[in-house]
Amino acid sequence: MDVDSRLKILAYLLDRNDWIEPKVSMVSVFGYAFPEVGELLNCAPGEELSELTFLAANGYLDTRHVDKIHLCPACTHYNLNFREVCTTCASSNIAPTTHIHHYPCGYVAPETEYRRGLDYVCPKCNKVLRHIGIDYEEPSAPMMCSECAAVFSDADVSCLCLNCEARFDVSNAIKHPIMSYQLNPQGVNAVETGRLAESEHHLYAPDFPVYNEIVLTDHLKQLFLNSVRYGTELCVLQIQFVLKGNEVAHVGLNDVHSWLRQVILRIKEAVRDADIVGMLQSDRLGLVMPGTGEQAVKPVYEKLEQALRSSYREQYVDDAIQVELYSTVFSSDMKFTEQMLETSPSAFKVLEI
Repeated sequence: MDVDSRLKILAYLLDRNDWIEPKVSMVSVFGYAFPEVGELLNCAPGEELSELTFLAANGYLDTRHVDKIHLCPACTHYNLNFREVCTTCASSNIAPTTHIHHYPCGYVAPETEYRRGLDYVCPKCNKVLRHIGIDYEEPSAPMMCSECAAVFSDADVSCLCLNCEARFDVSNAIKHPIMSYQLNPQGVNAVETGRLAESEHHLYAPDFPVYNEIVLTDHLKQLFLNSVRYGTELCVLQIQFVLKGNEVAHVGLNDVHSWLRQVILRIKEAVRDADIVGMLQSDRLGLVMPGTGEQAVKPVYEKLEQALRSSYREQYVDDAIQVELYSTVFSSDMKFTEQMLETSPSAFKVLEI
């Protein structure tokens, strides 16, 4: 989106002089939209959210939490069906069932196995059950699968995306915040001057909602100077995605970008608010972590590995993708910021997803 369009949003909010609230939208991929802003930009419902997010991230808008919505990790669409499924075969064809526990012989089975006409008869010892609480009990109703006959106390919860039909565990759903927005003094100043301070250094995409290399390096330079001056800890983690030539040819460049967008969203969820994420190259992500020393790199890596492994790679790439992680921790011997962006000949961690 160009600078003029973003200034148009700020000017609209200046005239409005109030919070702008999201509206539920069945046609937006996020389940919410800002119709007035969408009409202003002449875009499809939901597409305006990236522009509002950009303006808020760069300090022109104040935000207020409204909701948090779950998105499909494959297509980032909100239309999900949360289903209780069998713990053995993942079928949704399950239902509560009554079981009977015969005290004398200890046999436990569905009520249907005990029933003989109007009586309950134990199928194991052939005794008639007469008094509940004395002869037998009915334990808390477990679930039973009609497909594989498995019995279990608590069902698993699975997601089915009604947009792309992807199936995945609930923990793999992307948690996306929905905010309301209001113009702040910096936004008013942008309208009055007719310019955005970072118009030449905007966020990398909308496809990649992180900083570009110029902005990421600018942040790193400031934090590097703080570390030199005050001796604070600082770490840079570079994440290299090794996409082989035949994989790119097989899935197509757009699919690789779609997969990278999903991975970036997951990494942003996993890191702290103080951490700064940006693209260093088209297949390399940079993570600047203030206040992080060598001892803290391992737990950061573990969180990132979990985020990477939860990505829905199979939707885009059939073969495993190699991810290389390069870590550089600030040292008092360093003289230049660029030293923190140098990579060693070998990665400190390599994993396949």
